[in-house]
Order: sequence, then structure tokens, then C-alpha cells
Amino acid sequence: MEEMQVKRKTWYDKNEVKREFKDGDLVLVLATSRANQLAMQWIGPGTILNKISETNYLVEIHGRRETSQIYHINMLKPYYKRPEHVNVIINNETQNSFADQELEIPYLENNSLVYDFEDVIQASELNKHLHDKQMDRMRELLNKYSKCISNNPGLTNLVKHEIQLVSDQPVRTKTYRMSHRQNEILKNEINRTLKLGIIAVGESDYMSPMILVEVARKEPRPCVDYRKLNGIIRTEYIYIYIYIYIIPSEYRRTRGKGIGG
Repeated sequence: MEEMQVKRKTWYDKNEVKREFKDGDLVLVLATSRANQLAMQWIGPGTILNKISETNYLVEIHGRRETSQIYHINMLKPYYKRPEHVNVIINNETQNSFADQELEIPYLENNSLVYDFEDVIQASELNKHLHDKQMDRMRELLNKYSKCISNNPGLTNLVKHEIQLVSDQPVRTKTYRMSHRQNEILKNEINRTLKLGIIAVGESDYMSPMILVEVARKEPRPCVDYRKLNGIIRTEYIYIYIYIYIIPSEYRRTRGKGIGG
């Protein structure tokens, strides 16, 4: 029973962050509403007057009946002031001079052409499916075209795919709850793809959660759940024409039989 309590507490406190305020800090207070005593709202900002204990603070809020009151730290959050507006003088000559210059967009340096045959063997388990002569032929073939292949995934700028949506309503899906081990795997994969230049940090109104596909005897595979986003993507129908070439001799030999005959 105690072991289970320890596990549950560890799971409950996995995302806890130690918070502490100092005298004079500005905070927002979660207090009851004047109109409805059962409703809660953030009020403030208030000023920390004194630290009563590890979890209780004396806060001063102007405009309330009791200007100073003791609050638990769970009912407090820091208040950040907006930066003050500063008058700016624009120099047209300087602006035009910068406009004439061609801006260089920084790109991530990516050395994607990294080839190692031993990594290919370990990743695909070729030694279980090929004998020695076939392995030598495979090695010669891959070494011959080593400048065109890589162990690391890459990307191309030769093709651009444009996705058209049928709705302008943003799609935001909450992230799935995962264990600490799964979160570490996803973080490592995101950092790896960022380093390779496959993905980039950006802002968007469309957010899809990541999932981890785990299959027995295979490494976990991170994926993105685009199901909600796919629901508003315009469907494009592409007709594929299939041509069947029949060799006369083969046709005569199989004439009168079924396709599988």
C-alpha cells in the first residue's frame, strides 16, 4: 500500500515546479467573485508584504474590504507588467538603405550525406536475410552510390506541396498524457530533427499532438496525429490510368484460363 502511494505521488508531482515569492513581488490572487461567491476569478495585482510560512503569504490588494490578507501559494501566480510604450523616430534614409540590402536568411547547417554501412546492417538486420556474397554485393552497390544516400533522414527543395483547407477555423488538439520515458523519446526525436534541419520552430493556428507508436521488437516511432486537421483538408482526386501489356505468346498460352490460372 505504501509503495503504491509513493508511485502515485511521484506520478502526481512529476510536473511540479517550486514557486517562491519575495517581499514586494506583484502577484495575481485567485479569489471569490463579488457577484457570485461560488465563482472564482483572478484579481490584482497585489503586493507581497511578508512570507508567513513556506506556503502562505501576506498579500496587499487595494480596493478590497481587507486590504491585506493571507493566501496560500496555490492561489497566487506572478504578475508581469507590460513594457511601457516608447516614442520611436523613424529615419527614412536609414530605412531605405536597409531595404536596398538583400537580407540573408539563416539556414541550419545540415550534413545529411552521412553514410555508414555498419549502421545500415544494424538498423535493417541484413545479416539475417543475406549470405556473405550477397552482403558483399550490397556493400559494393551502396558504396558506389554513397554520395546519393545517407543514414540520416533529409529533405528536398525540388518539390513543394500546397495543402488547401475548406475551413478557416483553427484546429487545436490537446496533447496526450504520456509517461516520462515516452516524453524523453519524443524530446530526443524533436531535437534530432531540428538539428538535421527537417523541421523548424514556428507559430501556427493549427496544433496537432504527437504520439508514440510502439511495436514489439522495434524502436518506438514518433508520429503526429493529423486526424482533426485532415478533416478540413480539401480532397483532391487523382485519376490513375493503368495500362496492361499482354505478350502474345503468354496470352495464347493462358487463353481460356482465369486470371489466377
